[in-house]
Amino acid sequence: MASIYKEILIDANAEDVWAAVRDVGAVHRRLAPGFVVEVRLEGDSRIVTFANGSVIRELIVDIDDMRHRLVYAVVEWRPNTTTPRCRSSRKARAAPGSSGSPTCCRTIWRDPSVPSSSKGQAS
Repeated sequence: MASIYKEILIDANAEDVWAAVRDVGAVHRRLAPGFVVEVRLEGDSRIVTFANGSVIRELIVDIDDMRHRLVYAVVEWRPNTTTPRCRSSRKARAAPGSSGSPTCCRTIWRDPSVPSSSKGQAS
């Protein structure tokens, strides 16, 4: 297994970024419009539809407001014909940026369970 680790600096307050990350039902509006086209909440899960036609069910494992950390797990994947199938757990976190500026935020997304054949496919 490989790992995807993506760290992005955002010119925004960490609290505002966290508010968008923790809004698990609005990924298609607040975080990835165009890439994610629809999100439906069902109990403790969300159903995410991507622009390429893939649909996944993610179990929301934890929303930690103190640590600004969201943990979720892909539990079902109905891929399009080119997307590899895998189950994984993922973490997203919003933290103050290293510059010390109150308007700089480090957003960290990590998927520690990507099949080796998928390396390089994430952007």
